[in-house]
Amino acid sequence: MSNDESGSNDESYKLVGRVSTESVFKATGKHWVKWIELLDKAGARSWTHAEIVAYLKKKYRLGPWWQQGVTLGFELAIGRRIEGQNLKGQYTTTITKSFTVSVAKLWTYLVSAAGQAIWFQPLSPVEIKAGAQFETQDGFYGEIRTLKKKPAYPNDVAGSQLGKENSGAAHSCLESQRQVDAGYRPSRDCSF
Repeated sequence: MSNDESGSNDESYKLVGRVSTESVFKATGKHWVKWIELLDKAGARSWTHAEIVAYLKKKYRLGPWWQQGVTLGFELAIGRRIEGQNLKGQYTTTITKSFTVSVAKLWTYLVSAAGQAIWFQPLSPVEIKAGAQFETQDGFYGEIRTLKKKPAYPNDVAGSQLGKENSGAAHSCLESQRQVDAGYRPSRDCSF
């Protein structure tokens, strides 16, 4: 297959969402322009997200990751969805940060009023537990839905060996890209 046939020279689909045509080609054997063409010819514009995923699984034997990736890329390319938008039309943003402290010290800080002021910027302190609701200074509302159990690192050995720990916060059910763009960014750097 030449570059022209595979779609690698088509400038309109060099990047779909955050995935380059080279990346999708390396993983699936087809460039974005080819996937979009194939799905269009199959009638996928009128299919649901789940129907496209099932088609890619059956017809092209893509693995689960690329079934979702190609489906999302197609939906972005035809304008059905916007980058960051879920199937319900809502948006999610995730923030991660690495810290050079132990897991225990990091968790203690993040659930404190000072930690919350940096990450959530709530109007009042929030009890960090599933189901807790909060409102931010910027007028966003949120609910803590999932808390993963803290890793069982005896005496934080793994954290000490690696020299840093990671923390992440996801805010979902945002109604616009503006909320994603303005969403939960730390108001200032935090240090210990």
